[in-house]
Amino acid sequence: MQTRGGKTDILAGDRNTPQPDASLIRALRSAHSMLDRDSGKGPVLQAAPTSPWKRNLVRLAFLAPDIQKIILDGRQPDHLTLALLMKENIPLLWSDQRRKFGIESTD
Repeated sequence: MQTRGGKTDILAGDRNTPQPDASLIRALRSAHSMLDRDSGKGPVLQAAPTSPWKRNLVRLAFLAPDIQKIILDGRQPDHLTLALLMKENIPLLWSDQRRKFGIESTD
């Protein structure tokens, strides 16, 4: 609560409180489930996904690990939504991903 000139405002919460985005987390998990990790060569996509939605979705599995971690922790910036990730091109380089989506590097 915050008092200003006789008025009391109730604040919605601390901006540092994690805000997990359930749809974004579910999409990230779905993207990883499309990959075969038993090949011994790292994550492999055995066949092209059948729908355009799944073809876009699988790209999330290749986000930089630190971006994936902040999503799972619920600490992603407000603008980083599933809708944004599905419509934007995702750069291959992790440093370019961080720059494009406004994520501070943890390197």
